[in-house]
Amino acid sequence: QNEDVPLDHVQESMDVNELSRNTIMNVAGTGVLVEGGRRATLTGNRIMEGGLGVEIRGRGTRARLRNNHLEGGSSAGVLVSQAAQADMQGDCIQAHALAGVEVNLGGNVTMERVQIINGAGPGLYCHQNGASRVTECQVVMNGRAGIEVASQATVQLYENRIAHNAACIHKHDD
Repeated sequence: QNEDVPLDHVQESMDVNELSRNTIMNVAGTGVLVEGGRRATLTGNRIMEGGLGVEIRGRGTRARLRNNHLEGGSSAGVLVSQAAQADMQGDCIQAHALAGVEVNLGGNVTMERVQIINGAGPGLYCHQNGASRVTECQVVMNGRAGIEVASQATVQLYENRIAHNAACIHKHDD
């Protein structure tokens, strides 16, 4: 089925706020959508060959991502926007057409030990008042900068490996 399946729909119909060890493939839109002030935990999932892997959006919306594998999407791997928050640990994001992780419109993401590999766009793209804290991550072999930051965004980098990208860190105006 090639439709978005919003996580809030899953929560209402099945009282589920945790997705664990699932495979989500070939979804034309968004693989997993968390919105509307919901809280969700995604652990050990494989989200592959679709559009946008995981989208977290809206004030009060929070998601924890642990040890997920996102690969081969035609958009970003993870998008955090509209004042949503995400906490990522041990995830692997690879071969996406746009950013591995994009943070904008007041979104906030904390990443630890995340791998962002072999994407066509930047590894991390933070813009439009987005904020990111990146610790012990590997951002390698991406087609644009490993870390791309617009002037209205905030990024904190600690003990990362950023290598073999088109550029290491690119800071520019919005």
